[in-house]
Amino acid sequence: MADLARDDAIGRVQAATESGWSYVAWSGEAVHALEGDPFGGSATTGPELRLDDVRLLAPVAPGKIVAAAVNYVSHAIRRDPPEKPELFYKPISSVIGPGRQVVLPDDADIVEAEGELVLVIGRRAKHLTPETAAQAIFGYTCGFDISARNFQRADRHFWRAKGSDTFSPIGPRIARGVPGPDVALTTRINGEVKQQTTVGEMIFSPLELLVFASRYITFEPGDLFYTGTPGVPPGIVSGDDLRVDIDGVGALTMTVA
Repeated sequence: MADLARDDAIGRVQAATESGWSYVAWSGEAVHALEGDPFGGSATTGPELRLDDVRLLAPVAPGKIVAAAVNYVSHAIRRDPPEKPELFYKPISSVIGPGRQVVLPDDADIVEAEGELVLVIGRRAKHLTPETAAQAIFGYTCGFDISARNFQRADRHFWRAKGSDTFSPIGPRIARGVPGPDVALTTRINGEVKQQTTVGEMIFSPLELLVFASRYITFEPGDLFYTGTPGVPPGIVSGDDLRVDIDGVGALTMTVA
């Protein structure tokens, strides 16, 4: 066994014959079982695994999900850019992992897939400052904020527009550390590029988002923070293939049922 390296990526898997799950660590292309708690700082890597023998799950089971609305100038097409982070919650029941299907409610007639970089919180955190915020970030992963626009227009809140079951895909793994300004995100639908951006184009940086939100709420290890989507998100329908790539994380792929 070896101690978990600082640059190892983290994920979760389930063996085909088991009902439980375990964390795994990527070291380059090799995948190893992980023993211990990666958020507790005491994890060690075990035997190497074959990805063909396991099922990738969402890389973390969050206690809560916070999300930023309109955090790119390119997305602020119908309103002025916000002067402070505009945040909302997504229910944890909406989380799914790589390779799963996004299921659209029967009465959702205008649905878009917002490709996003998602922060993963690494420790209990409250009243963070610009100097301490980086210490609270375990890493980041790919995500889609699936959004039913007809629900969004009809309701006062986002509870079903952005919180319906399967509307928060994440994965496939967690890249460690704070995403730098050059980290790139690309969204593709059926192989066609629909969104491209970098972290540096955000209105509020990941650290600024976390500092602001931690004034009011306490973050716990494993919590997620969706950091916003760029440009005009693509519409999706049944049968579409969805993919979002982020530097250091890889590709999150799935289909629409």
